[in-house]
Amino acid sequence: MGDYGTETTRERPPIDAAPQVRHLKDRGVRFELTDEREAERFLRESNFFKVKASAKCFSRYTNPSSEHFGSYINLDFAYLAKLTRLDHHLRETVLPLALDIEHYMKVELNRMIVDAGDDPLRAHGVLLRLRARKEDQGAREEGRPLLSSVEGPGGQDPVRRPGDIGRQGRHLRPCLPATPGIGLAESTS
Repeated sequence: MGDYGTETTRERPPIDAAPQVRHLKDRGVRFELTDEREAERFLRESNFFKVKASAKCFSRYTNPSSEHFGSYINLDFAYLAKLTRLDHHLRETVLPLALDIEHYMKVELNRMIVDAGDDPLRAHGVLLRLRARKEDQGAREEGRPLLSSVEGPGGQDPVRRPGDIGRQGRHLRPCLPATPGIGLAESTS
């Protein structure tokens, strides 16, 4: 990728909704379920690139000898508008959840670091265990060896140190007190 304005990039002037509709029509998008005027109104209120990105989900004519080569097959603008609206609603639903999860994880990480006191390696060990559990979920599904069953030198847990809470053995266990809801607690019996 080059700098803006070099020969590797093309400067394209912004186009209004009517030329956007013509562009879509030239690519084989039909306007039977939604007329062109309604499509222009939708494009004035939406992002053309998100609408165009939805078109990638649809098939095109692939035979080079066909007069329709490269055009979309049975694609109406109404389908693109519906997918664009669904994308918007999904984003409105998922984004707040993702932000809440991120906040909770940062608070939990901060708690682990504070609980570790003068020994930040204990907090690091908990993070390694959390990652090992995530890796183990994928490994079980794919039939790979489990990360949590890896032993360090002398058969010791690679992140556990003498005096840590919990059973000694092959499986990694948290050293810090359990926190409700995060799933770190394991039975010590």
